[in-house]
Amino acid sequence: MTDEKARRWAKQRSALHEGQASRRVWVSDYELKGIAGEKALADWCGTTVQQLTHKRGDDGKDQIIWFRGDDGRPIRCKTDVKCAEVPEPKLWVEKHKADDPEKRAKVYIVARYYPATETAILLRWTWLGMVLRAPVVVTPKGSISYEVPFAKLRDLGELRTRFIRVEPPEEAAT
Repeated sequence: MTDEKARRWAKQRSALHEGQASRRVWVSDYELKGIAGEKALADWCGTTVQQLTHKRGDDGKDQIIWFRGDDGRPIRCKTDVKCAEVPEPKLWVEKHKADDPEKRAKVYIVARYYPATETAILLRWTWLGMVLRAPVVVTPKGSISYEVPFAKLRDLGELRTRFIRVEPPEEAAT
């Protein structure tokens, strides 16, 4: 995806969600940062960004990826990248989204955004279970969120060993 294409898509997403109660814009270039995180995940998986634009958003699902669980069995996972220019030393996941079976992901990945290149790199990850066991806090921006310390997040190399495949968008829709 070219920088210009990413900017156009970010603008389109931003306009589509303007005024929605569920939209929380924490920082400038909010959508562009999100797209950079999605692209980093797609590159990591060897696939492309699923350029879906829905009025309801992506329901916390940047990709559907099959990973091996702790027991070695394949698990179909909604995967959500949380991307920031300076990631906090913790992962925040909004409580109302993590508690909703329709909106939560099974895997959360923290990414760092680089504004000079409009790119991101994946840093660490965790399962939904770790998020749901984390303390609930009010973030500096006022969001009620689960807070997982960065030190409790897992190494990305471990996720690589668990990776099986990406689910194509048409399969993910079923």
